[in-house]
Amino acid sequence: MAGVRATITIDDAGAREVLGSLSAFAAAPPQDMFREIGEAMHASWRDRAAEQIGPDGVAWVPLSEEYAAYKEKKRPGVTMLKFDLHMIGDQFSYQAGEGFVDLGTNSVYGAIHQLGGTPDMAPGPAAIPARPYLGLSDDDVKAVEEIVADYLEEFADGG
Repeated sequence: MAGVRATITIDDAGAREVLGSLSAFAAAPPQDMFREIGEAMHASWRDRAAEQIGPDGVAWVPLSEEYAAYKEKKRPGVTMLKFDLHMIGDQFSYQAGEGFVDLGTNSVYGAIHQLGGTPDMAPGPAAIPARPYLGLSDDDVKAVEEIVADYLEEFADGG
């Protein structure tokens, strides 16, 4: 996956103890669970990109006045990290595996917008401020916890 990514793993002693007691679950956590986590985070991150906010709920740094004027002339009404109707939010993807889900973007501009950069790292005369989109909000953490709890409950019930 080009650009930048985040990996979500379950690395909690309490959770591992519970998983250990469910030997079949621990031996092969359901990949569907990680796919469901991937889908939930994909939707959340896409929505945040459309709202132009980071995982912490803070609004992204606005475009420079110069670039905002240029962009409005070329692509009126198109949101911040889009230009030709694609960009960060439209290019999120995930890969679910055994015990993990990797999420990120294939956008070549993904890393520079997540992390920010200086003129020597990006084309053009100005530094690009960080406009983070990867990461878990408090609501994302709750969503992941609920998904895992639902799968554990279903598995414990013999499902």
